[in-house]
Amino acid sequence: MSSYAIKTYLFQIIPKTLFIFFLASISLQLSGQELCDNAIDDDGDGLIDFNDDDCECTSTIATNPVSLIPNPSFEDFSCLPYTFSEMTCADTWIQASDATSDYFNTNGFTGDPFIIPTPPQPIPDGDGFVGFIESFYDGYGYTNGYYEYIGACLTSPMLSGTDYTMQFDLGFGTFDYQQYPYYGFSFISPPVFEICMFGTADCANLPFSPSPNIYGCATDDPNWIQLGCVTVAGEDEWVLTQLQFNPTVDIEAIVLGPGCEDGMEPPGGFQHYMFLDDLTLAESAAFTAPTITQNGNCETISLEVPGQTYFDAQWYLDDIALVGETNLSIDVSNSSAGTYTVVFDNGTDCGQTAPFNFTPPILPEIDIAGDFSFCPGDSSALTVSGVFDDLLWNNVSGNDQEFVSEFGPLTITANTADGCTTDTTIQIVSLTEAAINAINAPDGFCPGDSALIEITGDFDQIFWNNVEGSNNLYVNAEGFVAIEAISAGGCAIDTSIFINAFDEAGVDINEGEGIEVEQGTLVDLSISTLSSDYSLSWTGTDGLSCDNCDNPQFIALNNANIEVFLNDINTGCTASDAFQLSVLPAPLCDVTTPTGFTPNEDGQNDNFTIYTSADCNLMVNVLRVYNRWGREVFINQNFEPNNPSIGWDGVYNGTKSPLGAYAWYAELTDNLGNIEVIKGNVTLIR
Repeated sequence: MSSYAIKTYLFQIIPKTLFIFFLASISLQLSGQELCDNAIDDDGDGLIDFNDDDCECTSTIATNPVSLIPNPSFEDFSCLPYTFSEMTCADTWIQASDATSDYFNTNGFTGDPFIIPTPPQPIPDGDGFVGFIESFYDGYGYTNGYYEYIGACLTSPMLSGTDYTMQFDLGFGTFDYQQYPYYGFSFISPPVFEICMFGTADCANLPFSPSPNIYGCATDDPNWIQLGCVTVAGEDEWVLTQLQFNPTVDIEAIVLGPGCEDGMEPPGGFQHYMFLDDLTLAESAAFTAPTITQNGNCETISLEVPGQTYFDAQWYLDDIALVGETNLSIDVSNSSAGTYTVVFDNGTDCGQTAPFNFTPPILPEIDIAGDFSFCPGDSSALTVSGVFDDLLWNNVSGNDQEFVSEFGPLTITANTADGCTTDTTIQIVSLTEAAINAINAPDGFCPGDSALIEITGDFDQIFWNNVEGSNNLYVNAEGFVAIEAISAGGCAIDTSIFINAFDEAGVDINEGEGIEVEQGTLVDLSISTLSSDYSLSWTGTDGLSCDNCDNPQFIALNNANIEVFLNDINTGCTASDAFQLSVLPAPLCDVTTPTGFTPNEDGQNDNFTIYTSADCNLMVNVLRVYNRWGREVFINQNFEPNNPSIGWDGVYNGTKSPLGAYAWYAELTDNLGNIEVIKGNVTLIR
């Protein structure tokens, strides 16, 4: 009976039951368990992370080589599977023998939990994957085992004598056989499974023809050889697996499936069922473990693992995790010496780089001692000390002490054996130039002030207008000041500078000492000055159109003492002026109110309200009307005058008020905030 018949029969006799599996990835920290990526001695044995034997990572993760197998993850298909034994739906893949393997796709058929294990989640790569049987049950007429294989022609042959690696994910599914102990044909994934790869020199030998058992092993066909096997352990997971081999002949086609001599029969009549996905076949050199490279060798240094964009990374120093360092590069510019490694994790397995021994480079450091200035015709001995292997003096090789006789910039370059370099440039100047450059003096001084002349540097004697003095001199008269400075080496310089007595800076506010204006008046300010280049600053009132211009404007609201400060940019001298502003209250606009109104709805004088001239800017804060007993019969607030429709219409509480005199009260505010209260009487006539 074919595998398709077996699976169909089992599907028919098993009642349909709904199983819902919740798969979760849970990380547990057990007491006494060493975690390998937190730089902590979790189990208290004095060993941290990979220094502890509890932590191990020896697998090699491929650097995403190109697979010799077409459609390596079963993503290309000509049809979606709807039941078992649909391997031919996957493009380029072949049912390798009469025992039929299965094609699954998450968009179609993914198996039957009553017959085969549930595939572990998530699927490693995309939607497609395959499954196959290894069986020792003899109830259907086969006595030498029942093996299912998948097969494919390679995109190019594997060459004899070359090392190759097959990397793939082997899936260990779950099946609740305790819930169905009486079904003798169901399948489980064993805890340990041997999977093998076979090859042939000619694609025409695919599918193979085992004899005498048509469901037997690939090597039962003399055209096929075993390339290699690997034993894998797992439980409800996909295990990243590698199989390495060196073919003795050129190989054009391969099959993959159970080993021929497994012999581990499961209990209770259950058969073995395994899953496959993400097959990568390439020369072993393409699976070389990633290596660490160093970029830079002096101030800015980084370590990098290039090309590893497919896996999570964790850096280690001396086998202790560098917490937070999970990028593909790490800055080690200020790090100490040690051995760096990187562990890569693809969610299923891990791989570790070869160790990289890092020694920080020695950076050059220098100090320069000696006189950087001397008299013309003399020289100075400069001595360089610090950390270096050789020196260049203006790009010429030199010693740690050199005599310098030329003036100008001198660049000293220090190098170390690590190839690190530092440049330091100093200025060598004559004492004559040094003394002249050392004179700090203003151009002049303002009236009532003085000018300070300072000479920096080390001189034995300094003469001011032929009189010996100190390094400082205050000058309060205009004219030349002669300066003679003599150094300890007897180098003398003579020079003179001119000190100006600046004219007094002046500023006048053209409005005089004081003005009176009505509140709300626009005031224009202006100044007069003899300075040609100056800056201004106004103070004393708010609302200035500008506080640093010649002609600011503002609205006069309150009394103020307004000042202007002038700074002459050419001389630095200052001046100021002020005037007193007195603000007189502005009268309110003329307000009129009718002495009577006739609310008879004839459109003439029907309402009582407040009236002003058209150019008057008033707001009625409140208007109240009272009857002769003092009861308030009308109120309106915050409205503009001259609008009868919002005045009193002679109605109180929905009833027309009787004829007679009524008192009214109003409070008004102008645009300056002035408040005025008015009141009077109005007669209601019908």
